[in-house]
Amino acid sequence: MNKCRAATLIILALISVSDIKIYSQNQVEYVIRIEIDGSAVWTIEQTVSINDTYDELDQFQARVVSLGAAAKAVTGRTMLTEAKSMSAVVIGSYVSVEYSFYWTNFSRVETENIAVGDVFHVEGFFNHLYGDGAIQLIYPQQYTVETVSPAPSKRDDPAKILEWPGTADFNGKDVIILFKKNSVSPGFLDVVMQNALLITVVIGVAVASSVGIYTRRRRGKMRSQASQPIQPLDSLQLVSDKEKIVKMLESVGGSVLQSAITEHFRFSRAKTSQLLTALENEGVVRRHRKGRDKVVTLVQETRVDKR
Repeated sequence: MNKCRAATLIILALISVSDIKIYSQNQVEYVIRIEIDGSAVWTIEQTVSINDTYDELDQFQARVVSLGAAAKAVTGRTMLTEAKSMSAVVIGSYVSVEYSFYWTNFSRVETENIAVGDVFHVEGFFNHLYGDGAIQLIYPQQYTVETVSPAPSKRDDPAKILEWPGTADFNGKDVIILFKKNSVSPGFLDVVMQNALLITVVIGVAVASSVGIYTRRRRGKMRSQASQPIQPLDSLQLVSDKEKIVKMLESVGGSVLQSAITEHFRFSRAKTSQLLTALENEGVVRRHRKGRDKVVTLVQETRVDKR
């Protein structure tokens, strides 16, 4: 019996560890989100030792400006690279640093197709940033992959994601990635399936808001027999961004993906990360890595300070 129990504990431990991100020094991940106008939003996550230095926002800006100038010279296309944000979170003996920048005219728009690749002809392209690292490319929902070279190690067509384990295939080789616009719009069920989590969150928030309005009206009637004006709905929007996140977590049962928070409130990825870092420091939420996303969990019996 003791041997069976020990084996069970080992299996459970292995399962739990499988969802934990293993951090190592100078680990880099590039996430490139393609816009329908050919521009791109880049997010770079770099992990360094807690004793090492890392770029501040002005230093990062210098890197992306240099890369943009080199790409413009190679492609002959007018483009602009602009750093948007930088945040750092201490995780054990490491620091996870997240940068983001916007790249205008990153891709070529050809009629209704988007072509990605000519910017990678810049010599030592990724050395302008932070060297070798995993690449994740996300393309618009209304497009499909027509051509992709080099071949990705992982391809998720419903999620519109292509992945490569490193940058080696993007150095010294022709990169050709062509996205073709769908001739037929996705069906209703396809849209529902692709956005199931977001729809669930929106419904949960709507229900929570309705309950809150009903409760306010009930309390108003109990305070006075005279007719009392109902508090305008706009006042519910005066809560801080951190309180909005907490209310959302409460409405969906206390746990949600970090990307769902970003999409629901239309925050930038960096802003979401900064808000959640502040909530973690206050002991309101905790996060753990799940694949390339993070699960945000509300800590019971906590409140957000109103500011």
